[in-house]
Amino acid sequence: MRLVSGQNPERVAELFEAFVRERVPDDCKVEVIRYQNSPAIIIPVDHPAMQAAKVAFRNGFGKEPLLIREGASIPIVAFFVDTMKIPSILFGFGLPDDNPHAPNEKFTLADFHRGIATSAHFMDVYSETAG
Repeated sequence: MRLVSGQNPERVAELFEAFVRERVPDDCKVEVIRYQNSPAIIIPVDHPAMQAAKVAFRNGFGKEPLLIREGASIPIVAFFVDTMKIPSILFGFGLPDDNPHAPNEKFTLADFHRGIATSAHFMDVYSETAG
């Protein structure tokens, strides 16, 4: 499940399992297997890394970026942010009609190149900001 900042992953899993079990007919069996969980993270918009990312996207794509909170399932990111105290930003270079993880997923070569440029710009801009 993809959570929002402030939700407890273990508690959400417990509630979801209870929700499912309450609705299973008597002649059916359900097994819930929990593989992993991770809390959501959020980086404040005014954080220097976010400001550097905005500049990088502007340089890489030639347009002002639109900041959208989006779910992503990379559990190590919460460890970096919460335990290591390392701000972490996940960049998305695809478009909504790219259909990520679908059988007809696509990603244009032009956006791939713009993504590379944006990543390079970010490292340059953030290295100046972070000292």
